[in-house]
Parts: sequence; structure tokens; C-alpha cells
Amino acid sequence: AGYSETQGGRDASEADLSHRKLESWFLPPFERVAKEGCGTFMLGYESIDGVPVTFNQWLLKEKLRGSWNYQGTLITDWDNVGRSVWEQHVKPDYTHAAADAVKSGNDLIMTTPQFYEGAIEAVDTGLLDESLIDAAVSRILALKFRLGLFEDPRLPDPERIKVIMGSAEHRQANLELTRESVVLLRNDGSLPLNIENNSSAANTIKHIAVIGPLADDAQTQLGDWAGNSGQVNWMPDGHPREAITTVLDGIKAIAKKTGIEVAYMRGANIVNLVPDPEGELYPDGQPRPKVAVPAPVDQTMIDEAVAKARQSDAIVTVVGDVVQLIGEGCSTATLELLGGQNALLDALTDVSRETGKPLVLVLVSSKPQVLPPSVVGPVPVVANLRPDGTPIHCRESEGGASALLWAPSPGMEGGRAIAEIIFGLTDPSGRLPITFPRHAGQLPVYYNQIRGQHGDRYADLTQDPAFAFGEGLGYTTFEYDDPTISNVPPSGVFTAADTIHAEVTVTNTGKRYGVEVVQAYVGDLVTSTSWADRELKAFRRVELQPGESRIVSFDIPVADCTIVDPDANRIVEPGEFELLIGHSSRREDLKRAIFAVA
Repeated sequence: AGYSETQGGRDASEADLSHRKLESWFLPPFERVAKEGCGTFMLGYESIDGVPVTFNQWLLKEKLRGSWNYQGTLITDWDNVGRSVWEQHVKPDYTHAAADAVKSGNDLIMTTPQFYEGAIEAVDTGLLDESLIDAAVSRILALKFRLGLFEDPRLPDPERIKVIMGSAEHRQANLELTRESVVLLRNDGSLPLNIENNSSAANTIKHIAVIGPLADDAQTQLGDWAGNSGQVNWMPDGHPREAITTVLDGIKAIAKKTGIEVAYMRGANIVNLVPDPEGELYPDGQPRPKVAVPAPVDQTMIDEAVAKARQSDAIVTVVGDVVQLIGEGCSTATLELLGGQNALLDALTDVSRETGKPLVLVLVSSKPQVLPPSVVGPVPVVANLRPDGTPIHCRESEGGASALLWAPSPGMEGGRAIAEIIFGLTDPSGRLPITFPRHAGQLPVYYNQIRGQHGDRYADLTQDPAFAFGEGLGYTTFEYDDPTISNVPPSGVFTAADTIHAEVTVTNTGKRYGVEVVQAYVGDLVTSTSWADRELKAFRRVELQPGESRIVSFDIPVADCTIVDPDANRIVEPGEFELLIGHSSRREDLKRAIFAVA
């Protein structure tokens, strides 16, 4: 809880959050699953109010086991108890650390070897009541009984693992998930690439150059905590190569059926791995991973890639992050593409501008990255203006990339799904669950920031993000009618016990089948405490044929239209609210209806 808002974005550091902010944004999803009967919670590494979560009485006792009435098992993260001694220096020794961890309600201590001796000494010296250990053990045993582990220990079965892991069913599930999660962020009409076997078509693709350090990187597309990503050591060579379809693999498979020639060049390196100057091991004995330093620009690689690009009809470039730059223990101080990637993109966008060949950029990254001006255009100082002079967001138009796809850790069949989208065999339907900044200096950047600031821009930069929460394109267009609320009470005012029924008609105005994700946001127009301008409350995935219209309905409980007061209580306030329905979180993408609450 609050792990994502640590100092400087550093993994596991202090999370300087008020109880009100925790109640407002971070605790609700945990509260929902706790009340649904989630069996276990793991405790974060960070400190809140200066107290590590492992010992945080307010979070663990007042909230989790108190007001939420959580009855499950609490598990520390790796060496949480030990870190309080050797890293955070909030406990003088393992005896006090063990005693306080048990007193705070922890049941299972993950990998702090000295906890055992510390707990025994704490009991022997009267620092810890043995009944608290009994209570923790009883919760662990109760969980094992509920899971049936005494009747069937369910030990790993190597033969079953060989049959099940990476099976056809697993591959199909990953393929379907990735088809729906890849996000098309921009498209000048170049996608889908025309692969019709028709030599008379002016834009038919016969030769494709696939370029980039991640175009054929099977292990990186699996993401963090996978194979040889650094956290485990039993798969030093990574997952079996034959189980993974890279972007290059996917494009080649489709190209082979249509007679298209595919050429591949790496084009750039991202990082070089060097020993950690702090030493081979952490204080707790764990091995330190090697440090990733940006690879130098290799002009020979770029020149070879440019030559291949000039010989092609279309260019597909795959860039992003490698596993050493993402996930746990891999905080980065920049969102820029590292190594020779920006230089490669600069060179390829020059080729695209000079020759008119479409440049399709695939970003494989688990975090929002800042792309170079050559791709998305220069960072605007001032946003576009409405007729009344008020600013609106800037959609890039001067960049050199014809199309941009974001594929966050797409998995074993990710390359196939991406290739299907590029060639139009699958309509892109993913939407951004995060916001992409134009510059790291904009962080934190998200659609539901608190209202109230001096102006709506920086002195040297628009505040408008590059791509906003909820955005994503398809290969057709959609039109929204104005939303209506059909069940307004005779008094004209809803109560907190009511549910708002809203409808909007959505029409596919293009020439292709498409998927639209219709999003419903609610904003409380005047609040007694500062609050977000709007919050996502529901969404619907709608499939429409060309020219087809459909009424999309939402049922939103008024009880969900809440704010959090200064005492950290979640309440519904009386007054006027706006219901906003549309394509993304951007205001210009939303249609509005007003309702009142008593």
C-alpha cells in the first residue's frame, strides 16, 4: 500500500503519505480483496509515517485486522525483519525486530534466518509473549487446512510440469490477452500494413525491415521475475527459446504465407552489464546483480540498419527496456531510451521522411517511456488553443514515426499478437492504464490529480501528457451521442442509496470492424476538501461492425461517488456531479451529463 509513491521513485524507500491520501487512492483495492476473503497479504518494504510496513500498527492492526476484519495470513517480503536491523536501523537487534514483527501481526517471516534465534530469545527474556506466536502459527495452519494441504501436500510433479507449463492452452491464453492489451497510440494511416498479394496495389508491402534490439529478444518480452531476469538462478539461460514468439518470429510467420521478404538488423545495444562496485553480495548474503550501464552508440550497427531500411517497403522498429532496467530492485533515474536506441530512431525517422516509407515503432516496456522528438515531435512549450483561447492537449503531428504501438511485457506469444495487429489480422483494442509524460520532469503525471495549482502548464513545458490514461486507437472511428440518465427521481435528486442508470449511443463510423472501450468518469463539481477533477467508475468493451450503433449502459451506485474528508473518512457529499462518458480520460474525448445528490 503506497509502494508506488516512494521517494524519487526508488524501490522500497520511504512513502511519505498521509492517512487521508492512503484512504483516498491506495487502500481501496486492498480493502476490496480483504473483504472478499483474500487468503494472504505480503507486506511491502517501504516505510509509512517513518514506520516500516512490517511494524506499522495503524496499517496492520487498525485497518487490515481492525476495521476491515481481515482474518487471513500476513507474510513479510524477503528479509523485511532483517532489513529493519541492517538497513533501516529502526531495530537495535534481531531479538527486538523479531518480537516487534510478531506483535504487529506478522505470521510468516520470509527469509530472515536470524528471526528464529531472535524470537526464541525474545520469549526467553519476556520481550515476547509465546501466545502471540501460537496465534500466528494457528493462522498459518488454518490456511493450510483450508487449502487441503494436509490431505494432499501437492508437491511439485516434474512430469506434470513438463506437460502443463507452456502448454497449448497457456500459449492461447497469452495470445488472447496480448491481442487485447497492446495499445496503438498513434497511426497516420500506415497501419495496418497492406500485405495483399496484389502487385497492382500502390502501397502493397513486399519487403519489410525489422530493426531494433528487442525485435528478437525472447527473454526480455517476458518481463520481470521470469527465467533469467535476475531474481531466480535456476534458469540461467532463460525460458526455452522454442516456447517464445518474438516480434521478428511473428512477422516472419505471416510474411512467409504472403511472399513478403523480411530482413532483420539489431541496430543498437541497450546496456552493458558490469560488476556492482559495492561487492558481490548484499549484507544478507544474497548475490548482487550486475549493474546495467548504457551501451555506447555503435555507428556501424546504425549504418547497417539504415541500409536495410532503405531497401525495404516498410520499417518495423522494436525498442524499449531490458530486464535489468525494470521491476523490483531496478529503479531508473530516467525514462529515456538507453544505449544507442535514440540514435537509431533518429536515423530511421530520417529515412522515413526522405523516402516516404512507413516507420512502425513498437515500444516493449513495462513503464511509460519518454520518446525522442524524432519520433513524437518536439516537446511543445504551449498546448493547442480552443477558439475561446483556453489550452487543449497537443496531439503530436511533427514526429517521424508513422505508427506507435506499446506492448508492456507481452509474454510468450507477444510477438505473434503484435505482428497480427501490424498486419491488420487483429484490431488493436488496448487502452492505456497509465499516463505517458513528455518529460520526466512532469512526474508524477496521472489523469486524476487533485484540482488547484497556479496555471495549467510549466514555465518551459506544457503540462499536457504525451498520451493519457484510457487512450488507444483502433483501425476504425467511433462517434458518441450525448449521454442520458434515464432514472432521475421525480424530485430530480438522487440519494446515496440510489444507482444511476446512464446510456450512450456509440456508432462505428469507419469502414472496418472495431472494438471501443467506452469509459465512464464521475466528477464532484464542488467539494468540501480538495479532490480529483474526475475518476473512472466503469468501462465497457464494445465490438461494432462498420455503421453499427449500440446503446451502452452503465449502472453507477451513488455510494461510489465519494471523496475522503480531512479525518480520512470516505463520504458522499450532496451537490451537483458530472457524468463523463467517452473514449479516454481527456476532457475533449468525453460527453457530459449532470446529476444532483441530496
